[in-house]
Amino acid sequence: MAKTFAIVSQKGGSGKTTTTLNLGASFAVRKLRTLVIDLDPQGGAAYGLGLKPGDYDAGVNDLLQGRADIRELLVPSENPYLRFIPAGRFSNVAEIDRFHNLGKRLSLLRRAVMSVRDLCDIILFDTPPGENSLAVSAMNCADSVIIPLQCEPLALRTLPQILRLVREVKTKVNPVLGIEGVLLTMYDVRYNFTEQVTEQVWKNFPRDLVFETIIPRREDFSKAFIQGRPAVFENPLSPASLAYLQLADEMIARLAQNMLSVPSPIA
Repeated sequence: MAKTFAIVSQKGGSGKTTTTLNLGASFAVRKLRTLVIDLDPQGGAAYGLGLKPGDYDAGVNDLLQGRADIRELLVPSENPYLRFIPAGRFSNVAEIDRFHNLGKRLSLLRRAVMSVRDLCDIILFDTPPGENSLAVSAMNCADSVIIPLQCEPLALRTLPQILRLVREVKTKVNPVLGIEGVLLTMYDVRYNFTEQVTEQVWKNFPRDLVFETIIPRREDFSKAFIQGRPAVFENPLSPASLAYLQLADEMIARLAQNMLSVPSPIA
């Protein structure tokens, strides 16, 4: 059964969608059956996979309104191990607001996701930034959360807010929810504050709650996004791609270790 991760962040521009797409692509390259589910009505994940609204008929929005079954929403990618479910089509602000309200239907989305976990090894949720019903809905479906953190002081100041939301969801909604890790993104050695933020995170958080992998600030991501492909597919040997492949390997190693540490049932 699939391991499910919600990628969440308090602040926009933290590399959340970039992380979702490139981590998903990295798992696919490692031949793990991966499903990316977009809960962000901005539709950045679809664009980053080269999809236009006309390329799909429905999305999570239709699922939450009872107009579609989740298995009907699966969209293939160029890699056979990676599939995608778009958020849906939105023609105006009112439809986006309604989608956010539909996010409160926690049990509906959870049941739908549970019905496809046998088809996948990994499920990743891309969520809107901030504290909202769609992020909560993703965390209700998830085993744990990944928190991309831009290596900038403002992003560091918002981190306690998203951690508080994770604790609330764990307490009130999903008691098995864990934190997979804080992921340092947009690391740039040209700026002193980058190193200062990194040091603060390592100093104030347990080692097992911060990924060893650090994602660099690279133009490769923007170039690949414009081409409608994850950087891992567009240029697999670039430093940007290698960082996400390393992150996937780090997570795979954790999953393997966790499986080994589960005690065997008594005969």
